[in-house]
Amino acid sequence: WRKLFCEGTSSTLVVWSLIIATYFFLGAFVYKEINGWSYSFSLYYASQVAWCVGFGAVEEGSDASRWWTIFYNFSGASLIGAAIVYFLQLTLDSQETWKQEELAYAMNRHAIIELDDDEKKRINADGGGGGDDDDDDD
Repeated sequence: WRKLFCEGTSSTLVVWSLIIATYFFLGAFVYKEINGWSYSFSLYYASQVAWCVGFGAVEEGSDASRWWTIFYNFSGASLIGAAIVYFLQLTLDSQETWKQEELAYAMNRHAIIELDDDEKKRINADGGGGGDDDDDDD
């Protein structure tokens, strides 16, 4: 479960996207059945409820619809909140990975430059010959 819903993989992204889409389309279907609205209008109303917009232009006609709205709103707030947290975490994790890769590249490049400088110093100390480092005075 944890790997499916919490790890930053492309399959997890697809799963969360499908869950959110199912939430909206299921909510619209229930509103359509309870209130007799068109599916497009039901989807419009379901998105208003899910995002807590509440323009107030529509009035629900039955207690069943009101109870569904209460359930739909509370479950949706939790579900959408969890999805937003997941997407933000995915973004932050990818940014952290990018920073670590940049740091590793910079450190590797710096190490190569230092190695080149050390090599230059050794060559200059040897008089440009590049021979051994023995201090034999023959």
